[in-house]
Amino acid sequence: MLKRAIASAETTGPATFWLGDAIAIKDPTSAVFRPQSGANLLLIGQSEEAALAIITASLVSLAARFRIPNIATVLDGTPDDSEFAETLRGVCSELRIAPLVERANLAATLTAFSAEVDGRLNGTIADRSPRFLFVHGLHRLRELRKAEEDFGYGRRGEKVASPGDQFTAILREGPAVGIHVVTWCDSVMNLTRAVERQGMREFTLRVLFQMSANDSAQLIDTPAASKLGRTRALFVEEGTERPEKFRPYGLPSVAWLREVGAKLALNIPTISTEPDRPDVSITANDNPLSLTAD
Repeated sequence: MLKRAIASAETTGPATFWLGDAIAIKDPTSAVFRPQSGANLLLIGQSEEAALAIITASLVSLAARFRIPNIATVLDGTPDDSEFAETLRGVCSELRIAPLVERANLAATLTAFSAEVDGRLNGTIADRSPRFLFVHGLHRLRELRKAEEDFGYGRRGEKVASPGDQFTAILREGPAVGIHVVTWCDSVMNLTRAVERQGMREFTLRVLFQMSANDSAQLIDTPAASKLGRTRALFVEEGTERPEKFRPYGLPSVAWLREVGAKLALNIPTISTEPDRPDVSITANDNPLSLTAD
């Protein structure tokens, strides 16, 4: 699929993110982002490595499908002392389609996205190409939490929306005009600190990692996610009959990402599926990732 995407360089139609290998005998599990309300993706559960891997696979999917600079922006809430502190920075550097925003620039980034949503809604911006805001570690970004006061005040006394208000507005208004959010949060309790319970309906695409039966029931009306193993997840799309169980892709090596980034830049549809060295492959748990296969 990755080879075909690189070869076609198709930039029309909805974006599709490959998430992992389906347990059932079918194509890999994927999320499709159509220009309609609620088309945002929520990753939820305490499996940070799996969440990082899905975000990485999503960025690879975008890079392979679209040749649009800055089609995505990444807000990374990973602590500096985490073993994953440099992971997304490396992914963004190698794929070159998504800048990683420093936390000091978070407010300005939310303001820019909010302005683009408003411009697309009122017609002053005609562009309807897809654009994505990735937020890794929503529970760590206090700036995006709901405030007691909905608005602060600017220099002349006018009301100014906070980053949290802007984030909520992007979730609600963005998808219909092609601007989507992909976020990872570790628990339902922490999610509700940033998103009202009613606002959870803005995530019609959801990936659940292992979690408590109560959290699972709140999200998908069944405790199914509490029975997941460490290397399994559930994908749920609003309107489908039942959750789809799958194996999330593993984190790729820097060498593999570098290979993908270089060949995307040259538009060469030949990504190695049988690398000479193990460290240039991607794995889904312990299995070769079909992302690189036709």
